[in-house]
Amino acid sequence: MRAPIRMPGHWFDELATGGGSMEAVGFLAQGERSRRLLLIGELLSRLEERPTLLGPADLGAIWATVEQAEERRPGCAEELLLSPEVGSWLAHTLRRLHGVPVGPPLWVDAGHLAAVALVAALRSGTDADLVVPAREGAIPLPTLGLARLPGIPLLGFQPVHARVREGELLLTATVPGTGAIALPLRPLTAPQSAVWWPTHRLPVRQGGPEVALDDTDPYRDLDRPIPPRRLTPRELATWQRLFAEAVTLLAPGPIPVPGSGVPPESGDTGPGTLRPEEIRRIVPWPGRLPNGPVEGLSASSADAFGSMVVAEPPNGAALAETMVHEF
Repeated sequence: MRAPIRMPGHWFDELATGGGSMEAVGFLAQGERSRRLLLIGELLSRLEERPTLLGPADLGAIWATVEQAEERRPGCAEELLLSPEVGSWLAHTLRRLHGVPVGPPLWVDAGHLAAVALVAALRSGTDADLVVPAREGAIPLPTLGLARLPGIPLLGFQPVHARVREGELLLTATVPGTGAIALPLRPLTAPQSAVWWPTHRLPVRQGGPEVALDDTDPYRDLDRPIPPRRLTPRELATWQRLFAEAVTLLAPGPIPVPGSGVPPESGDTGPGTLRPEEIRRIVPWPGRLPNGPVEGLSASSADAFGSMVVAEPPNGAALAETMVHEF
C-alpha cells in the first residue's frame, strides 16, 4: 500500500492565490511523477498481456530503446515521459484499453509508444530501429514536431520503419504500386520545411526557458486524437507577440508592505506570482464551436500536466489572465 500524498497547508494557500513558490509547484510535479509512472506501468502490463495490440511494433524493442536512452543520458527519458504530450496520449490509450473512447485503429494509439521511444533515442544520442504508425503520411514525434513523408498523398494509417543513428532519423514506408518512400531527417536541428514541422517555441526570456506552442501533436486536444492544424505565419506572429506581452505583465515585481510606509525591497514578490516557464505547453484552440467563435475559451486537463488549450486572445492581458487561471 502506497502512502497518500499530502500537501502542506501553506503550499496549498500559495497555489490558491494563482501561482505558488518553486517548492509548492515542485510538490505538484513530484505528485504528477508518481501518478504518471503508475499509469505507464499499467500500460506496459496490459501491452505485455496482449502484445497484438501493438500491431507490427515490438514492445521489447520499444522499451529497450527507452531504457538505453535513460542510461546514456539520465533524466532524458523520464522528462519525456512526464511531458504533457505523453500524458495526454497515455490517458487516452488507457481509456481505449478500458473500452471507453473511440479513435484510430488501436494499434495506432498503442504504437505511439514507439514514437516516444524514438524521441528518447534522438535526445540521448542512442540508436533505434522501430516500427511507428503514420497518420495520413505523417509521423508525430512528441515534443519535437511532425515528420511528413514526401511524394504522393498517403491516406489512412500504416506502419513505417524508423531508424535512428547519431541524431539522424530515417523513415521508410512502402507504398503499393509506387515502392519505398524514404525521408532522412535531423529533428533536433532541422528548420521548418514541407517534410518537417517543428514544434513552435515561445521564449520566456532571451536565452532562457521556452514554452511549447503545439499545433501538430495528435493528442494535444482534451481527449480524442485530432489532425495537425499548422498555424499560419500571421497566427504564429500574433501568438509570439501576445505571449511576450503576457510574460511582461506576469514578471515579478516589488510589492508594498501595507501600513509600513516603507518602500518595498527590490525583487519582493507575492505568493501568487506565476512563473511562465512553469507552463510546459500552450495549445491553440484547434477549431471552432458549432454555435460561434471560441474567443475567450480555454481548458486544461489533469492528463496533460503543465499544458493548456487556449483560444487566440484579443490582447496580452487576456492571455496573462488565462495562463494564471489555467495554471
